[in-house]
Amino acid sequence: MARVTLQTILLAALLGLTSCGSDSPTDFRSPLPTVPVLGFVYSQGAPKLRSIEQSFLLGEIEGFEIEYGEPSDCELDCVYTQAWGLRVGSKIGWLKVYESGGLEPEAPDFYDVEANDPSLFDATLWDSMEKEKLQSRFLWSHMMPVIARDEDTPLPALYNLAWRLVNYYIGPYVAEQLLDNPNVQATSGILAMLVELPVYQGDPYGRARAYAEELLDSLESG
Repeated sequence: MARVTLQTILLAALLGLTSCGSDSPTDFRSPLPTVPVLGFVYSQGAPKLRSIEQSFLLGEIEGFEIEYGEPSDCELDCVYTQAWGLRVGSKIGWLKVYESGGLEPEAPDFYDVEANDPSLFDATLWDSMEKEKLQSRFLWSHMMPVIARDEDTPLPALYNLAWRLVNYYIGPYVAEQLLDNPNVQATSGILAMLVELPVYQGDPYGRARAYAEELLDSLESG
């Protein structure tokens, strides 16, 4: 009961902040993010915060997104600057922030992937997210690029990611982030997989495939 009461008090305090210094209150969209996420978002000081939304909650992993800043394109429907973040247990950070809206987080405010984040690399989590359209979009647009380029991501997860790109998901940006990872550049098995990236209309994987082949040739000849 004490825990529920504490969360209620914290949430009430946060909701009270929405009326301070803003022409319109923040829109807390359903489902509501957890209290730790709300606390993190408000601590970041996003100017003219417009909305906070929980993108998904799977076990201890929570995705969230916000809208902030000045509106644009209001002749049709106003558009705001967006940012996306991730919570894994008690660890919270941004994944992607469009700084044009005036939010400029410091490096420690971004989510730093660590090898001891096993739940983040769980194939079951990825499979579950890929089954839901909105979760799949969050996974591939915001989580996977961060996982792909981080040097602390374990090799099994990098192999799994490469396999998914080769076999069923078209993600050129993720492939390029993967190829910028020094551990991938030094692993012939992953490079060999990425050399086999499929050819689709317009060949979106063309640049990544060519770079993978270049890296693999250099690794094998060196």
